[in-house]
Amino acid sequence: VEGGTMNFSGRLLTSNAVTYNQSGGTVNVTTVGNSLSSSAGFDLSSTSASFTMSGGTIVLVQASSGGTPYDYQVLATSPNITGGTLQVGKSTTATNFNFRISGAIPNLVIDNTTNNKTATLFADASVYLDTTINSGATINLNGFFLTERGTTFTNNGTLAGTATTTRLY
Repeated sequence: VEGGTMNFSGRLLTSNAVTYNQSGGTVNVTTVGNSLSSSAGFDLSSTSASFTMSGGTIVLVQASSGGTPYDYQVLATSPNITGGTLQVGKSTTATNFNFRISGAIPNLVIDNTTNNKTATLFADASVYLDTTINSGATINLNGFFLTERGTTFTNNGTLAGTATTTRLY
């Protein structure tokens, strides 16, 4: 993805060893929704996948309504992340405001337009660049590890992590 906008009404999902490259543009996933259990709206679940992100934005529009809800998962063993943003929610997020995320994340921004959103870890995650929790928004570590590899962690909202196994590095 080099530019423009791609909209997925449901999921961008594969368990195969694919190559994903994004240098610009916007990828909107789950614009209508995702009711599939244990499958994220943006889901590269193969550890052999190649994930390269140097720019652009991946937007999680509607949170999963599945029995085991996942919204974002990138399990590539050696991601190459030098830019780009994962935006959790947007102004058109309709009803469910709790998004579940894990894996390799570029810049992380938790949206607060129209309604406050929450990003909840469902497994360990690494933010390779910076994190921004906007006023009224929340990140819930949910008993998992969040590794902040960037230089800036901006918390204008809520950082929740009450389970004994929760860690922020």
